[in-house]
Amino acid sequence: MEDSFQRIEIERLAWAGPVTLLASVLAVLAVRVVAVLLVQPAPRFAPLGWLAPTLDTTILVSFAM
Repeated sequence: MEDSFQRIEIERLAWAGPVTLLASVLAVLAVRVVAVLLVQPAPRFAPLGWLAPTLDTTILVSFAM
């Protein structure tokens, strides 16, 4: 029965963390672009700037991994 289970190899999963982080940041920034186009906030509105969503996503996804 043990033959049906494969052992998880950490080395093979080492790429999953950075790919997940990159995909998450790209998705958040894509949503940000659409939100800014639709809402057209003031340029100084930090929550829809570039830094806040990128930094928040990077930190939170890193903690999640």
